[in-house]
Amino acid sequence: MLSLVFYCGHQVVPVASFSAEDLELRRIRNATARLHPDKMFRPGNWPASCLTSKREKKPCPPFEHKIGHYRTCAVVGNGGILLGSHCGADIDAKDYVIRIDLPALTGFEKDVGRRTNMTVLNLDTPKRLETSSRLKNKSLDAYQSRLRDINGTVLLASRESQPYLQEAFQRYNYSFILLTSAESFRAARKINPIASMISGRNTTGHPSTGLATVLIATTFCDQLHLYGFFPFARDEKNRTISYHYYPDDSVRKEPIVQDEKHPMDSEYNFYKGLHERSGGVLKLHIGECDKQ
Repeated sequence: MLSLVFYCGHQVVPVASFSAEDLELRRIRNATARLHPDKMFRPGNWPASCLTSKREKKPCPPFEHKIGHYRTCAVVGNGGILLGSHCGADIDAKDYVIRIDLPALTGFEKDVGRRTNMTVLNLDTPKRLETSSRLKNKSLDAYQSRLRDINGTVLLASRESQPYLQEAFQRYNYSFILLTSAESFRAARKINPIASMISGRNTTGHPSTGLATVLIATTFCDQLHLYGFFPFARDEKNRTISYHYYPDDSVRKEPIVQDEKHPMDSEYNFYKGLHERSGGVLKLHIGECDKQ
């Protein structure tokens, strides 16, 4: 614990006390401040009618939305390491739950939880969502149930994704708070310098949506708990694991595999390094939650 004092005559007056965790959080927030959603994202423009069909209306989402501040947050990746993890209750116990790219929740609740407050979308997911919304055979539409599970929550997306989301949500009877950024929020020129500043190591390559999400979350969460951030084909017990914990959707042209353009090994080391030295600001969950 670091205490700051000043002297007033012969009296010692305490000014403030900062733990190592407080100082580390302040250091990280100084680096990531410009990524705060309230600064980088603006409310998206839903169709003026907010129609889901010619006969049916739904409430329009709010024109203003502030993210707020949270003590504990779960950032849930989609790694196959979550299968059998029993982390669902642990995830749901956090103050704010953030997910990535509209993953499946139904059927996986024991491992990944039920709650969602925010979902961060990459550029490809809104396109697949719009395509899936047009399927005549609704049994093939994987996104119907996924959207139902996060109805009413916050979506973060790049502005170029907005037309696809507008088209899709004209066909779905769900409402979301859409926040969009004018430019890609995971652009290398924006994310890599921040990650380098935090880690003290030069960060290169094309950042993943997962890395951008973690850095964004540090701006409004005091303690980050990461689940499903494990990009390897075998776990720590040398057991084979899938890349994602849920199966492919019907409109994906190629099966879910690790995207080689993202430096996933380096990003994992970034999270692991913060886990080891951040004093509780970031905790990386890898094993079974009920055995930790």
